[in-house]
Amino acid sequence: MIVIFLAGCSDKKKDPPAKAKPAPAPVVDVIIAKPTRVSNIVEANGTVLANESVELHPESTGKLIYLNIPEGRHVTKGTVLAQVNDADLRAQISKSQVQLDLAQKTLDRLKQLLDVNGVNQADYDAALSKVHDIAWSLYGRGLAKQRKGLKEEGAADIAAAVKIDEKLPARAKKLGITS
Repeated sequence: MIVIFLAGCSDKKKDPPAKAKPAPAPVVDVIIAKPTRVSNIVEANGTVLANESVELHPESTGKLIYLNIPEGRHVTKGTVLAQVNDADLRAQISKSQVQLDLAQKTLDRLKQLLDVNGVNQADYDAALSKVHDIAWSLYGRGLAKQRKGLKEEGAADIAAAVKIDEKLPARAKKLGITS
C-alpha cells in the first residue's frame, strides 16, 4: 500500500497550458442615431380586386337615360341605379290599352246585334275571344309587375283584367298561374 501512495504524491510538476493569443478586435461601422422622417408608402405593381362584386343585367335592352352609381358608395335595396329609355314600352302599353278599349266596344256592339239576330254567333265569339286574350295579357303583365316589386301598378293591371273577366283569377289559379 505504501507504494501506491508514493506514486500518487510524486514531485513532478505539470507544465502550465500555453496561453492563447487574444483575437483581434472586430471592425464595425458606426452610425449615430438621429430623428428622421420615415415614409410609410409602398409602391408595387399589381391588380386590385374587390372582395364583393355584383353584375347587373337589365330586364330589357335600351339606351340608358339616367345613371346614378356613385363609385365606392354603399346602396340600399330599392335604390334606382340606372334608368333605360322606356318610351317603346310605354307606347306598347298605350297600344294595348287602345286595343282593349276597341275590342270591348266591338264586343258591346256585336252583343247588341246578336240580341236582335243582326250578327251570327261566330263573329260575337271571335270578338269575345279577342277581349279575353287582351285580359289575359293584362293579368299576366300585372303579375309580372308584382313579382318585380311594383305592387300598385301590378294590382291596377290585374284589376283591369278582372273587370273584363271576373273568372280570370280562378282560371289562372286552376292553371297554376299565381303571383
